[in-house]
Amino acid sequence: MYGKRKPTGRKATVWVAAKRRRRCENNLRGFRGYFLPRFSKSAMRFIGQMLYGIQTAQDIKPSQIGRELCEPIPIGKVENRLSRNRAREGMADVLHDCILDHAAPAIGEDTLTVLDPSDIQKAYAKRMPYLAKVWDGSEGKGRR
Repeated sequence: MYGKRKPTGRKATVWVAAKRRRRCENNLRGFRGYFLPRFSKSAMRFIGQMLYGIQTAQDIKPSQIGRELCEPIPIGKVENRLSRNRAREGMADVLHDCILDHAAPAIGEDTLTVLDPSDIQKAYAKRMPYLAKVWDGSEGKGRR
């Protein structure tokens, strides 16, 4: 890379996007390995695309994930394929089992579970039932 300048303008945008995509794919390659023995090749492709799309789009909507995949087919077809695969029978149960099997060794007798029962404060909301009382340190009083 010595002696070369970084691209500018549109080329820079493409270059940064490609670099981000490679980094994201490398991060996901190891994580997808947890699911490998339990899924078919097509299911593994779907899982990889969903993980990549969620990570890059920072969104869980199939339309946003489909846009991030940049496939040469209409976005509606990509969205339908992602939705159909997501609804595949038994997919969620096997995914949960894989994640739990991977996380279980890290949980021991002395592992703490910390819960925060507080809710988001919305001072001007008219109706917000079932909220816990939250201590507001800046005002020095409890509030719902």
